[in-house]
Amino acid sequence: MTTIAYRDGVLAGDSRVTNGDLICPETVTKVIKLPNGSLLGCAGTLRDVFELRNALVEKHPLPDLKKVTALLITPDEQLWSYDRTTWNEMDAPYYAIGSGEQFALAALWMGADAVQAVKCGIHFDKNSGGRVRTVRLIG
Repeated sequence: MTTIAYRDGVLAGDSRVTNGDLICPETVTKVIKLPNGSLLGCAGTLRDVFELRNALVEKHPLPDLKKVTALLITPDEQLWSYDRTTWNEMDAPYYAIGSGEQFALAALWMGADAVQAVKCGIHFDKNSGGRVRTVRLIG
């Protein structure tokens, strides 16, 4: 699946693609900056991830997506979590999603930044790997 983490205006994600126990040779960008300046990070099946991203970029109604979770951080730093059916506002200084979520959350709790948290997920979660990619609210 993936590890995505957010803290202090930075959203970071790994780039590994898996299919069951297979680590695929391709990589994917799981964190993007939307045209309105919001940050989006998605975990789940590639089809659902791309459908969610396209709906938000093109401002279409959200399709019924059962195999995706996401983080959305607005330019004013409101944090939203999408969990397969609904968006929920989160009141937290940091957050993580994906199969490496527990490792990333532990790292964030210990003071790690978003990149370090994703690296922790990559180290311990077999479904996370590759390069860490980031997007920032400012800049």
